Amino acid sequence: MLIARPYDDDDPLVQNNLFKSKLKVFESVDKVMQDKDIPEDISLEDLLEKAQVVPQYYLELLKVTKYAKLVVLKRHPSERWINQYNPMILKVWRANMDLQFITDPYPCIMYITSYTMKSERAMSKLLIKVAEESRGEDLKSKLRKVGSAFLNNREVSAQEAAYRLLSLPLKRASRKVLSVNTAPKEKRVSMLKPFKVLQDMDDDDDNIFCTSLLDRYASRPDVLDNMSLAEFTATYTTGGRDDRNESSDHR
Repeated sequence: MLIARPYDDDDPLVQNNLFKSKLKVFESVDKVMQDKDIPEDISLEDLLEKAQVVPQYYLELLKVTKYAKLVVLKRHPSERWINQYNPMILKVWRANMDLQFITDPYPCIMYITSYTMKSERAMSKLLIKVAEESRGEDLKSKLRKVGSAFLNNREVSAQEAAYRLLSLPLKRASRKVLSVNTAPKEKRVSMLKPFKVLQDMDDDDDNIFCTSLLDRYASRPDVLDNMSLAEFTATYTTGGRDDRNESSDHR
């Protein structure tokens, strides 16, 4: 294992020539590694000899990086198709991994940002294309077309596309999450009853909101008087039609 460090020469011409040489050498080595006829157990010395690269020069180039420090692990040529991994984590994770030592926060931030924004690149190109096609139109029409393109297009993976085409669930869970609004009563948001139900109600009737979880808890029978709101939420589910107000509200 060695630590590659940025080149300490400030001359941009020297740096440019150095990294051009490094790229050329690495391309030669990679070309030999891609050759299917080379033995799987070929040694590094034989690999470099086939690539016509001096081992000491190759080692010196490995020690140089363009920006931040980089940890270069010692690998055998036969391991060229294996990602960097940790044996202990692999036993727990039991899936693909590609680990790397973090020596500088900037490359780490750039990697995370690029990874999270990866799916947005195609969307950006699409929005730019739509904006260019509607260049001669007024601002309102242009915004409408850009908004429509944004809402109706999304890049998905082949796996997600297959799951959606086959109507397979994208996730499974052994636990259900319920949201309980614990804000003061005057700050709670209530849902109106269906329009059809509201039409059939008297004009003076102010019972226009659906029954909420907190309403059901407040109206619980005396036998459940000592039950907390959390236990009530986790234990009871709604079911059956409320015939008293002929609404779609369930008890």
